[in-house]
Amino acid sequence: MARVIAILTGKEEILDQVEGDEGTVEMWSFWKNAENSGIQKGMLRIVISQLKNVLGKLTPELTLKIELSNEEKLNNLALHISDIHSEADVYKILE
Repeated sequence: MARVIAILTGKEEILDQVEGDEGTVEMWSFWKNAENSGIQKGMLRIVISQLKNVLGKLTPELTLKIELSNEEKLNNLALHISDIHSEADVYKILE
């Protein structure tokens, strides 16, 4: 099952977490991690989409910085989207 989840999610590191010779794992934690990953990816897409709507387009550097941001910073961006008028505003929020 861990192999299937690793393939479906593209997270090969799941296989590193397999314990023992029989490959037993706690499946609940895998499902929870996959769910959290999906939520964060969805939030990332929404934030980037909203920023493109506000700013017109984003530089590749800013897009990468947003993509590397943690959940707290993405939430902060989402909460302050109406205060953003330039890329400089985005950088300030991400600091």
